[in-house]
Amino acid sequence: MVPVTDRERRTFVLDSIRIGSDGVAISFHQTVTLVIAISVFSASDLLKSLLAAAPHIGQLATLFVTAALAGASLRPSVIAGILGALASVALAAASIVDSAAGFAILILASMMLIQLRLPYTASIHERNYPAERRGRRFSFGL
Repeated sequence: MVPVTDRERRTFVLDSIRIGSDGVAISFHQTVTLVIAISVFSASDLLKSLLAAAPHIGQLATLFVTAALAGASLRPSVIAGILGALASVALAAASIVDSAAGFAILILASMMLIQLRLPYTASIHERNYPAERRGRRFSFGL
């Protein structure tokens, strides 16, 4: 059995924090934003469906974004951090817009950016966790 390294321990702690905040963010995106779109903006069916589909659109976009960033010299953790920061900016901007379309586009962008981090998170797990514990570490967050 491979001993637990400081890198693995640190990754697990930081990943546990990320998992907790992602759980809140995803729940918020999928429920509260739809309620806001309906009750505050009287959003159209198209905008409501885009909000509901946002995570899935983001997952589909990972195919293209990951391929586009494959040659980047940035570490996966840096890319994931940048995507998370951009998601936060989009969410903050959504809080100050006064139109249904602007709100929906910014929320869609925020949720897509959160989903775009997933391949980079998997890469971080692959680099920092030994193969015999990777599945257990990953499933803890699920």
